[in-house]
Amino acid sequence: MTRKTFFNDQRGASAVEFALTMPVFLLMLLGVWQICFGMWAQFALQHGAEMAARCMNVNPTVCGTTTITSTQSYAAAQSYGLNPSPSVFGVTTQTCGNQVTADYPVSPVVANLSMFAFKLHAQACYTINPNNVS
Repeated sequence: MTRKTFFNDQRGASAVEFALTMPVFLLMLLGVWQICFGMWAQFALQHGAEMAARCMNVNPTVCGTTTITSTQSYAAAQSYGLNPSPSVFGVTTQTCGNQVTADYPVSPVVANLSMFAFKLHAQACYTINPNNVS
């Protein structure tokens, strides 16, 4: 093969282009996956916190206002398939009413990329308006 035909040869160009663009595409795909999982986990935590704070005031026999562990378990059960540990949720009494908070660590999609781990926070406070109680 002469030098001129070697440089004009187009075979394998697609394979080289694929090899150059595939890592960027995979990183973008994993990034979108991580963002979507983070948004879903945030929604699940917020829902669990809101439902537990509301349940403490509206139906205390289900959640239990006397024991914090029963409220934490209820909040974990209401977290839409995320299945966090009940210890993720904290229950306090504030001026706004019963407040439920959650701090949940989210690990990255790729386990070896621990620098991309982050923590989600959810908070809900629910009080009953005494004028609306029947």
